[in-house]
Amino acid sequence: MTIPYTSYWTYDIETPKAGTWFDVWLAIYWSCDNGTVEDIDCCHENLHYRGYVK
Repeated sequence: MTIPYTSYWTYDIETPKAGTWFDVWLAIYWSCDNGTVEDIDCCHENLHYRGYVK
């Protein structure tokens, strides 16, 4: 089953050593309205996740 609007991104880095903190930042935009060339109005939410490598 494919869930729309879901993305899986691969990356090519090694897992950090145990005891390392890491952050993931994500900006989500929806309901964008192209009113004019210079003005694009969107709803948005910025998300932050902080994790710890055990």
